[in-house]
Amino acid sequence: MANKTGVTPLTKDPTKRGRGRVKGSQNKLTMLLKELATERGPAVANVIYDAAEKGDMQACKLVLERLTPPVRELPVTIDLPDATTVDGLIAANGVIIAAVSKGALTITEGTGLQTLLNNQYKVLEGGDLEQRIAALEEQQNG
Repeated sequence: MANKTGVTPLTKDPTKRGRGRVKGSQNKLTMLLKELATERGPAVANVIYDAAEKGDMQACKLVLERLTPPVRELPVTIDLPDATTVDGLIAANGVIIAAVSKGALTITEGTGLQTLLNNQYKVLEGGDLEQRIAALEEQQNG
């Protein structure tokens, strides 16, 4: 039933509302793009490859971006002292700072390694606290 403006108000009855898009169904644009990629994708790829072979730098960039995955992180190799004691962690931190200051590690790499050392310190600290509590409880009970 329309009001004075000619607009039908929304119903408050939840059974009369639409259910929306069916789960898993695709929108029309997505379906169209998939169809175009299936039909014309190989032809477009061939044109790009041909342009890249002729020296088109933009085409070369497109080809290389698709052929090689982006480099996320490279492994860091550095000799650190034993990090199973607090003294070892302090020494390892000094080695990391020295490597960053010499340019052997980037600041980001050094910070990442220091985060690992900090986590190791927390593990050591937690183990130490557990041992102290156990000793106090034994002393109190025994």
